[in-house]
Formats: sequence, structure tokens, C-alpha cells
Amino acid sequence: MPETPSIENDPVVTKSLSLLLLISAIALVFSLVWAIYDEVYGLRPWKDYQARFVKQYTRFLRKTRPLQGVAEKAVRQSEEYQKLDQTLRDAEKAMEHRNKEIGEELRNIDTRLMALTDT
Repeated sequence: MPETPSIENDPVVTKSLSLLLLISAIALVFSLVWAIYDEVYGLRPWKDYQARFVKQYTRFLRKTRPLQGVAEKAVRQSEEYQKLDQTLRDAEKAMEHRNKEIGEELRNIDTRLMALTDT
């Protein structure tokens, strides 16, 4: 029959660890509460400033929006804008054929790549 091992002064076996576990659990809960408080209230002192800024900037934008609409209409009706817009449309029309060629080349390359990779 095997001998029973002698239990020396092993603190895990002879002493209760419930007090240490309780203290550790309380410390963890306290640190969790502290971290949540710090995240929500402590680290964000600018939240009040941010809320005031949003209100004031929204008020400013509401005042200036009609003025900007009038200014935008004036720019769109100007002769210089009309010339630039027409130049842009002409350039897009001139590049349309080349864009189709490039698209076709890309489709061919994709087809070949798919054949090589077998995916």
C-alpha cells in the first residue's frame, strides 16, 4: 500500500484563502467602477465645450445657409463658370472612347488573371 504523502505546512491546504479572494474581488470591482467613471466623466472634460460648440455652430450654419445658396447660384450663372463647365463636358466626351478601351483592357486582364489563379 502506498504511503500517504505527509502534508507539511502547505498554505494552500492548511489555510483558508477566502479572505484574500474577497479582498481581490472587491479590489477588482472597485477598479471596474473607477474605470467606468473615469471613462464616462473623468477623461472627457471637453464634452460640455463640445455640446456648446455644436449648438452655436448649428445656429451659425442655419444663418449662413441661405446666403451661401444665393452665392452658389450666382457662381453657377457666371460666364466663367459656364465656360469651365462646358470645357469639362467636352473633355469628358473626348475621353469617353479612351475610357471604354481601358475598361475593355481591364476586363481582358481580369479574365486572364482569373484563369491563372483558379479562384
